[in-house]
Amino acid sequence: GVRVHPESETLAWISVAGYASRYRRVCGITGTATRAAGEFQRRYGLDVAEVPPTIPTRRSVLPPKVYLSREDKIAAVIDEVATRHAMGQPVLLAARTVEQSEELSGELHERGIPHRLLNAVTTASEASIVREAGSFGAVTVSTPMAGRGTDIVLESGLNTRLTRHCVAEVRRILAADAGEVEVTCPSEAEAAVLRAELERSGLPGRAAASEEGVLVSVGTADGGPHRRFSFGLGLCVIGTEVYDSRRTELQLYGRSGRQGEFGLSQTILSLEDRPVALEAEAFLKLQSSLRTDEAGRSFYSGPRVARLVERLQIAVDREAEALRGYLQDYAAEFDRQTHRYYDMRQKVMESPDTYRMCHKSAERVAERLASRRMGLDTEDYPRRFRHMADEARQDLGVDCSELYGEDLSLLPSGLYGLLAARLDQRTAEVGVDAFPRLARLLYLQVCTELWPGHIALLRDLTATQLLGGVNHKSAVAQFMARAQDAWQDFRATAEWEFVSRLLTMPLKAGVEEPAVMVSLETELLLAQHHPSPL
Repeated sequence: GVRVHPESETLAWISVAGYASRYRRVCGITGTATRAAGEFQRRYGLDVAEVPPTIPTRRSVLPPKVYLSREDKIAAVIDEVATRHAMGQPVLLAARTVEQSEELSGELHERGIPHRLLNAVTTASEASIVREAGSFGAVTVSTPMAGRGTDIVLESGLNTRLTRHCVAEVRRILAADAGEVEVTCPSEAEAAVLRAELERSGLPGRAAASEEGVLVSVGTADGGPHRRFSFGLGLCVIGTEVYDSRRTELQLYGRSGRQGEFGLSQTILSLEDRPVALEAEAFLKLQSSLRTDEAGRSFYSGPRVARLVERLQIAVDREAEALRGYLQDYAAEFDRQTHRYYDMRQKVMESPDTYRMCHKSAERVAERLASRRMGLDTEDYPRRFRHMADEARQDLGVDCSELYGEDLSLLPSGLYGLLAARLDQRTAEVGVDAFPRLARLLYLQVCTELWPGHIALLRDLTATQLLGGVNHKSAVAQFMARAQDAWQDFRATAEWEFVSRLLTMPLKAGVEEPAVMVSLETELLLAQHHPSPL
């Protein structure tokens, strides 16, 4: 019952750097450029200028937590989401891969927490998911790439609703015989908002600094049981992995606290995560930073842990940048050949003399055929000439038997003379006005068919060099030499196939112009530069 899909095929390829180089002027704006200023300068020659925000940010960043096991981390993440959801605060829960996002979604389902899943599998409903992600009580599980380029707009009046909901929860807990309720706020501004609402409700609160932010206490400690929960305004973003780029993490956390809104972000990791496991010993030495959550799970947190996580992220950043640099050395040759390919197509489209272009191609095809089959060696002349004649008849539609016995140095010109006569014949059959369009159609058709195979070959060459174990500079040099050979083979094959089709394609009687199947891209290109004379 498994549906079989055809193998995917890359029809065109260009790197980001190669694409940007096609523009005379390049600039951009992003909230994370400062972090990658060095790479922007090295890769694109671009300086980075920092523009301060018009409205100061009010986003709070909580210190990271590092649990001992991945199982404990997942459980702690779900508990945190459940707490925030119960208070009505919208939550964006980030996973690094589609598989991890689906795992988190499954855990939320088991806890009965309604949520939406936004990843590469759910792109069809992306707009509606993003639109609802800032609503009261919304929970969204997302991968870093999903929903990029869109803002999560908070529900109108969300902060007022969150504050009143928190006050109602405080009142409910006090009514249930609790002596004191402590509400942990991530910032002084949020604590002030909460205290103002508490006072309006006749529940004056006391504020005190704590390790997690500001603690607002209501009631008396000796009047009954002690209860504590967290409060926050705006969108809460929870990261669950160390990403390959710090910019990806900043883009994720930048979803909250937009345009001066309140927001909250936190990273929750485990010693079993990649690449935290590589520094597990360093974390285990921080015994003074070991904490225990309400469920009895142990985790590391505090300034020293935050510095260690930051150091780990910097190391991952550098490794990823080095890898991008290695791959860009290969991509540069991809880009050069891509530019050559499309320039070659463009020259064909803009050629003022298509007839002369066809004759030049036929002349080169004749030279290659004579060189490949005969060369300058007279040994076994009859057999080699027979093979050349068979190929010329089958692929080019000409009979070169009259050239038998000709001097080897004169064979290329003799073959070209036969191909030129055949070209003149085809021009007369098609018509002088229609022939240029036919030639362009055939040339673009051949290039369009052969180019994906050339891309696949370059990718195979890249993979071979990356896996070869040779030092990087030697591997790139070998790749460039082989890629140049592949490019010459591509051009020769395209030219041979073009001349072959031009000379042998059957023409139907009564049809002014032969029917040639071409891509939409080719048709649009033709219409733009050379409207049909028919």
